[in-house]
Amino acid sequence: MAFQENLRFYREKAGYRQAKDFAAAIGVNYSTYIGYENQGKEPKYETLLRIADALNVSINALLGFPEVERYEEFKRLVIDAGYPLEEKGEKIYVTVPGHKLKATFFSKKEFCYWVGKGVERFDALLSPVKSEFIRQALDEFMRQ
Repeated sequence: MAFQENLRFYREKAGYRQAKDFAAAIGVNYSTYIGYENQGKEPKYETLLRIADALNVSINALLGFPEVERYEEFKRLVIDAGYPLEEKGEKIYVTVPGHKLKATFFSKKEFCYWVGKGVERFDALLSPVKSEFIRQALDEFMRQ
């Protein structure tokens, strides 16, 4: 799916029937927003962040990057975090402590979407730490 198709899909999934209501919710002029959804225009990064946050989707999902390619990685992360995981056909079941029912994902795509959101949040929090370690490594290299 192209960005504009994803944008409409996730907007409607989030309960915004009218594009004008969503445009107002994210503080974007309606005609500008319609340009994103209908004319192939692309928002600035800051606007893209607001859109993804308001729709509760990852930027990767919004842009149409196939996170399903990371299924094995995400599966390992979930298991390593102590959550038992079962695969039955297309469905994936994850036992979440403190909940009576298992989390049921109807496809790898849905599983990767939700786990990917957590990974994306972690990466955002980790970014300053990564920068510091990179700075230290470069300083160490310069001292050689």
